[in-house]
Amino acid sequence: MNRRQLRIKVIEYLYQSILLDKDIQAIILDEDLKLLETEDPFIVDQLECIERFMDVYVRKINSLLNEWTFDRLAIIEQAILLLAISEFELETAEKAIIINEAVELSKIYADDSSYAFINGVLDKL
Repeated sequence: MNRRQLRIKVIEYLYQSILLDKDIQAIILDEDLKLLETEDPFIVDQLECIERFMDVYVRKINSLLNEWTFDRLAIIEQAILLLAISEFELETAEKAIIINEAVELSKIYADDSSYAFINGVLDKL
């Protein structure tokens, strides 16, 4: 899988976790973690980082939102923002690349104007 495909997989897990209000680990139990780890540790690393620091990331996002809260965002926007922030923390790529990928994924999966919102939040970080 290329890096974009790996990001999409992480977003799918996060989306399910948020939507179903389930622990991330419970969501990925159905998958073969050994396969995920051997193929590329990116998925597991991101999910573990997000799970560990979810509260911190949500507080960071909330501090940047005007008249909104993280909980009011669309689930896909939440997932994309969480992934991008964890990538910042783990330094998986240059920040400009991470922001660009988040914007491109929001253009594909989120509402029409979400990409500008995602870009603005991540740029502030």
